Amino acid sequence: MSINLAPWREWAWQKKWRAIMMRCFWYSIIFVGMTVVVKIWLQDHARYLQKQILAIQTQIQSIPNDPHFQEKYRLLKKLQWQKQLKIKTEKSNVMVENALAMLANQLPSQTVLQDIHITHDKIILHGKSSSLSEIHQYQQQLRTASLWKTVTISEMRNKVDLPNILQFTIQIIL
Repeated sequence: MSINLAPWREWAWQKKWRAIMMRCFWYSIIFVGMTVVVKIWLQDHARYLQKQILAIQTQIQSIPNDPHFQEKYRLLKKLQWQKQLKIKTEKSNVMVENALAMLANQLPSQTVLQDIHITHDKIILHGKSSSLSEIHQYQQQLRTASLWKTVTISEMRNKVDLPNILQFTIQIIL
């Protein structure tokens, strides 16, 4: 007995073909639907951007008509410059404060600072001490700090009325 499988195969192939065609149909419907949705969204977004462009253009056109525009612009620039100057000054003040704290904290006990001159590039210290070694120790301590470039003793002499007291000048280059 022989079994003819040709009709069964034909039927199975037609069933698979219909399933493939149904999937293609649904994929096409979904693709068309997504295309329509994206097109609508892009058109809506384009309208929104056009409205924004028109609003910005009207603002731009109104700027030159303001008779005080140049004065306002100049004042704005001045405020920005003053803000930058304030920030720079605050940073400079913090740096000077740290430098003065270091100068005061490392000062030996028998040494007295009498005068401090601070400029943008150097600090000059005038003081007196009863010990030469303390002056040199102070200079060495200041040299080890990373806040300045050089520390030198520019002048040292005995006080005229008190010969055991040394007057000194230390110059610190920032």
